[in-house]
Amino acid sequence: MVHHGVIGAATTPAGTGTTRRDVALAASAAPAAWLIVATALVIAGWMGYTPFLTPADLTLPEAAAVRDHLEILRQIESSVDPNRAERVRSGLVRPGEYRMTPLEAAVASGHVDTVEFLHQHGARVDSATLPSLLCFAQLQGADEIATHLRKLMPSDFILKCDGVRLPWTD
Repeated sequence: MVHHGVIGAATTPAGTGTTRRDVALAASAAPAAWLIVATALVIAGWMGYTPFLTPADLTLPEAAAVRDHLEILRQIESSVDPNRAERVRSGLVRPGEYRMTPLEAAVASGHVDTVEFLHQHGARVDSATLPSLLCFAQLQGADEIATHLRKLMPSDFILKCDGVRLPWTD
């Protein structure tokens, strides 16, 4: 078999254009890439990011907190109540674990598109829920969500945030 290339260079068969050195470099880069990925996942996990939660592991409020619209839709279509408060694990919204509704979790996470999505799919935004959601959005500094929720207020609605309870105490 004839090898072409620079004299003295270790090359692979003619036509591939790849030297043995290139192959060795690629082979040594793979373990380094895995090490980088593994390190990033460990750091992300340490900071509360949980990239390997499967949809079966998520409550509806958790799906809202992480902006997983497909999981939200899957759960609502399988008869999960979009207004029921459930557990939201530590690190998904805040450092502690809390019970909150999907809308509260979406507000806490600052996702206006998720608030709209939940509302379009049956989450209640009415005179009973609007005051706490709107006050909650204002206290969170979620101006875009507060603006969206104000559009849903009846014209005679008077907002009073006195006594509105946040889903957490910290």
